[in-house]
Amino acid sequence: MLYSPRTPSRFRRVLVAAGLCLTLSGCLGIPDNAEAVDDFELNRYLGTWYEIARLDHRFERGLSNVTAQYVLREDGGVDVFNSGFDTNKGTWSEAEGKAFFIGEPNIGRLKVSFFGPFYGAYNIVELDKTDYRYAMVIGPNTDYLWVLARDATLEASVMARLIERAGALGFPVDELIFPEHDKTPPRHSTSQGDKKMPTVTTLNMESSDWRSVHDRVMGGVSEGGIIVADNGLRFQGMLSLENNGGFASVRRRITEPLDGVDRVKLRVQGDGRRYQIRFRQDGNRDGVAWREQFDTNGSWQDIEFAISEFEPVFRGRRLSGFDPLDASSVRQIGLMLADGQPGPYQLDISKIEFLRP
Repeated sequence: MLYSPRTPSRFRRVLVAAGLCLTLSGCLGIPDNAEAVDDFELNRYLGTWYEIARLDHRFERGLSNVTAQYVLREDGGVDVFNSGFDTNKGTWSEAEGKAFFIGEPNIGRLKVSFFGPFYGAYNIVELDKTDYRYAMVIGPNTDYLWVLARDATLEASVMARLIERAGALGFPVDELIFPEHDKTPPRHSTSQGDKKMPTVTTLNMESSDWRSVHDRVMGGVSEGGIIVADNGLRFQGMLSLENNGGFASVRRRITEPLDGVDRVKLRVQGDGRRYQIRFRQDGNRDGVAWREQFDTNGSWQDIEFAISEFEPVFRGRRLSGFDPLDASSVRQIGLMLADGQPGPYQLDISKIEFLRP
């Protein structure tokens, strides 16, 4: 994750030096024994990433709680918003840049600039192509390496495999730094980051992004999932109350940036049953969820919810003592049926939109 804090003058001097280097074509290269991932999907890569590990370098030295947010530009490029907490000064540092593909858009090779016309290589050499949960990014040589994840932590087994892979590529993995994530990253200033956020962010409606989580995890026998329908997606299956079951659900990770979102809007056609829309603030299967319920009537409906009105629940029980939900913290969205009525169900979803004022 190429990073360059924006305000301290010493970092500006680093940028000038880096800019001189970036005039050379080698700064857009990739190590000889490395290869960028193919079948890359930019829309799934957009959104917020946490820095899990990095090699040390001057323009990120002393920073913890480092995150990167990638937002699609109108010209097909990517706006880059990085932030990190300077542990010595006790303040946040931010950087804003832009990125463009070096070659074909299905290959994970981009060039990133935080300083005028000067670009550096952003080579994605490892990627969770199933859920886009983690990635390993390298620069033009073995001096620059980052491990990124959608959550602030990464499974030890995955981290071990990525470290092994980095070592095989010649990176000094014994020098890796693992920054802490114990603070909430700042939201981007209105004059820069928020201004670039669209009024409406539409959820990518790929059926492969969703996974089923039913009462089978508790011994129940309900079933179902998401399929492609004529007007979008269809959540369908069979709800059963047997074996103390009684719920069916699907969920997917949120990769779209939701900063500034205050409402979510669904266009759905249901079967007369009451469904739930749910958000989660982490990537876990279990834990606290935030829900709103809606009734369907057999016709197409446009239903809008205020993010602040979502209520926290845990395994169906309402919780108290929580601050209102902030959309920027949302990492998962889900749909659930748990109305206590056994039998078939069907909910068509043509659009899910996140709205800003």
